Amino acid sequence: MTSAWQVALAAAVVPLAVLALAIIPLLTWRRRPPDGAGAGPGKRMIAVTISARRDGWSVSWTGIGRLPGTQRAPTLTSAVDAANLALAALGPLRQDAAEVRMVISPGQYRGGPTFDVAGEPGVLSAISADDPGQTAEGRTYEELATAIEQMLADGGSGFRLRRTRTVAGAGFQPAASGP
Repeated sequence: MTSAWQVALAAAVVPLAVLALAIIPLLTWRRRPPDGAGAGPGKRMIAVTISARRDGWSVSWTGIGRLPGTQRAPTLTSAVDAANLALAALGPLRQDAAEVRMVISPGQYRGGPTFDVAGEPGVLSAISADDPGQTAEGRTYEELATAIEQMLADGGSGFRLRRTRTVAGAGFQPAASGP
């Protein structure tokens, strides 16, 4: 049996819930930039996480829709290559993705600096997201990680590498492979 106070509570809560359902989409709606850049409605980001493991490197995926399964690779460069090839294999099925963000943790990461990677294997560079004066270069991802380790005085909090790429209309274009 329903008591009077339960009926009164429901009568007060239902209009608030309806109002919230009407207002929340208006408050969270974002307008697409005029040049069409950025992730707009229907566009998504795919996150690739590459982490050091005892027996090599693990490549895992986050996103909505069909994604590659978790992979293992013996070296950091081979893990990046495997991720690029797996993304390219998805081809036009992932045209709904606006950007691919690859995050590489060469060791224990405890909130240390993040370095944005540019270039292709053979000529890679990394610039600190917090301090643009901190830059490192390397021919391979291993050399790049070693250069950053040597540059950082306090290696206790670790660091991570971040590479962001926009997906072209025809699908993801992988980076050139090799040292």
